[in-house]
Amino acid sequence: MSAKIVFITSRYLPQPMLQALQRLNPEYSATVVTYNNFDHIAQVYDQYVEQADAFIVSGPSAKAAIERSHQKLTKPVISFQIGTDALYKDILMLLLENRQQD
Repeated sequence: MSAKIVFITSRYLPQPMLQALQRLNPEYSATVVTYNNFDHIAQVYDQYVEQADAFIVSGPSAKAAIERSHQKLTKPVISFQIGTDALYKDILMLLLENRQQD
């Protein structure tokens, strides 16, 4: 039986994640989902927790947001590091989407 891994990324990273998974051709079932903010990431975890064997999230802050929202995690959550260029791209995209923001 193949493991089921859920990758949780920001809404700007699902395409690069899917491309990386295609190159890797993993021997496990991979699902890529996105979150809108750190409040929402806990809801995404809850939505997939019954069907996933483990979660891989886009960074230590995303992992911490899940850990802080749950007394005890029932499935492992591992983070991978996002480079600062991706972080700045996310901030820039948010600013471009919400030009009235300070």
